[in-house]
Amino acid sequence: MAGPVLIFPGKLNNLTATIAQTATLSDAVKIEQFNKFGLYVPAIDEASIEFKVAEAEEGTYDYVYSDNKTTKAVTINASEGGFYVDATILEPLFPYSWIKVEVGAAQNTAAVEFIFIGKVL
Repeated sequence: MAGPVLIFPGKLNNLTATIAQTATLSDAVKIEQFNKFGLYVPAIDEASIEFKVAEAEEGTYDYVYSDNKTTKAVTINASEGGFYVDATILEPLFPYSWIKVEVGAAQNTAAVEFIFIGKVL
């Protein structure tokens, strides 16, 4: 379970989702307090990035689809990382409470930390 996170209204807040070395799925991050958020993608082993969401930390995490379970609403192709993802791309994820980052290949080089950057108004 995640520990307490301090959130400061009106200021940018960072929440980190970590994918352990040799893994493909991050720990859960509580995003419900953000009105919207961007994402920093760190240097990663080449992989696509997708997201699973749930309404409770210990709930069932599923993909968000933009249509009849044929197209995932948010998929980011990343060859090396080291960039920010705009909030408009991540918008389909905003209504959910908890999120996990999933990469298409194991991160064998090292553990990686994705940073959600949001503002609570």
